[in-house]
Amino acid sequence: MSANPRLNLFVICTMTKRFHGTGNLLLREVGGASLAERFVGWTSRITQSRSPAIPAVDTYSGGHWSVVRALESSFGSTAGPSRLWIVSAGYGLISPADEIVPYGATFAPGQPDSISPVSSAEASVAWWQMLTQWRPPNLAPNAPRSIAETVAKYPEASNLLVLSPDYYRALSEDLHAALAQIANPDRLIILSSDNRSQGNLEKNTIKVDARLQTHVGGARSSLGVRTARAVLQELSGEPVTLSSFRKAMNRLIGRHGVVQVFDRDPMTNEQVADFINAELAQEASLSSTRLLEKLRGSGRACERKRFHKLFTAAKEQRTASLFALNTLGA
Repeated sequence: MSANPRLNLFVICTMTKRFHGTGNLLLREVGGASLAERFVGWTSRITQSRSPAIPAVDTYSGGHWSVVRALESSFGSTAGPSRLWIVSAGYGLISPADEIVPYGATFAPGQPDSISPVSSAEASVAWWQMLTQWRPPNLAPNAPRSIAETVAKYPEASNLLVLSPDYYRALSEDLHAALAQIANPDRLIILSSDNRSQGNLEKNTIKVDARLQTHVGGARSSLGVRTARAVLQELSGEPVTLSSFRKAMNRLIGRHGVVQVFDRDPMTNEQVADFINAELAQEASLSSTRLLEKLRGSGRACERKRFHKLFTAAKEQRTASLFALNTLGA
């Protein structure tokens, strides 16, 4: 990682993590009458935790993260001196080397560890703003805690953010602040599957294009970061700007773009749950992503968010059942 990068690359964390057997931090276990009280409870748990901390880059896992790790190791040959940053709903803005305790927290709505039981754009924005004003243990004292601070610290660098819609909305105010102070707006690039108007951020947003999925490979959930890797390789050392990134991505679509047409059989929630339980009974370590790919590979269909919600419910039910059995057998 360069001290004076030509490119800051921001990626989101993942819900798939390498948890310890005990001592993990889960937002579902934190109460509070207000979002601010919940935030205080959450940060207190992190500060007071005695669980072993490990580098952030080794905490996350899954298809999305495998691409992030590959990007980190190939930065020098793709974009010149660069820095990788992780946008975390639990810790805020961190770097791969920062040591953290494995945790469960997300801006995605409807999950056990969502930042708010009733998720809203306002709650997500407020939570991120509180994270930017807090410094977790083990972070360097001068490390930036927001996108705006990073832009100010590295004024000559370009900034590429690969964001899911939920994380894009959470960072919207921070991104507006970054855009207001950046010397050259062409140095702020937001790659997201959500290109709906975010005020004056719309001009700086490039929509992830599903026509590139066959070319970049992988699941739809990692399409953004895989697209970023392919475009950086296409640029091959050329300065990364909004205009150059857009042109390189259009070249890739022109050469490799394919419109995918899926002919899969839809499933009810009960059918999906039965499939998940049957598969977990054979291999309990299966991830949501791998299991969904297996389901789709068999010619059946389920939307990703619905599948992950059912998968999480099935895992929690299995854990509760095993706990009950162990208690009875004690």
